[in-house]
Order: sequence, then structure tokens, then C-alpha cells
Amino acid sequence: MVRWIVIAVVLVGAVSLFGGSAVLASVRELPQRAVDVVKRDDSGQSAAQVSSAEFLALRRGQPKEHVRELLGEPETSSSASVEGVELECWIYGVSGSTGAFQICFANGRLSSRFRYG
Repeated sequence: MVRWIVIAVVLVGAVSLFGGSAVLASVRELPQRAVDVVKRDDSGQSAAQVSSAEFLALRRGQPKEHVRELLGEPETSSSASVEGVELECWIYGVSGSTGAFQICFANGRLSSRFRYG
């Protein structure tokens, strides 16, 4: 649970660099959303799992629809619009392990991926 709170705090800091009250308002919900995800599954595994191989196969610039076909529905997602850029991030559990994968898109294209834990 502490890991999810740390993730939320890091995300708040990163998004606050972009500014914008709408972004900050949605980011403020992240700590509670993380707690809700942890409470839903006492085993520590999320319902939406991605293997390390699937995660590493993702490439910058891939369309969001293609990534969704490869990985399926994420455990959680969030979106915001900042200065004309449509941002969307998905969170998946790590198959066979603990931790989480974050996959983010800018204007519908894969822009970043990160593994927590």
C-alpha cells in the first residue's frame, strides 16, 4: 500500500510541473484511487496483468489502440489535457510479481513507460 502512495506522490509532483488546475484536480484523486486498487485485491496482484516481455516489446509512437489490443484493459487509467496535449496513462500489474507498469500516451501515441517496484 505504501508503494501506491509513493507512486501517487511522484505522479503529483511530475504533473504539477505542467501546471493547470484541471490536471491538478484529477491528480489529487490519485492517492485515493491507488488505495482503492490495493483494497480490491488482498493478494497484491491486480486483475490486469502484463508480463515483462509484453512491457518491453512496447515502442514509443505506437497508437493507443494497438497497445490496448496487445495488453487489454488496464487496472486503472487517468487522462488530462495540458496546453493542447491530450495525456492518458494506464496502470497494469506485473504478471508473476509485485509492482506496476505505467504506460502513458500523448495525443494517442505511446510516449513513456515505467515500471514501479
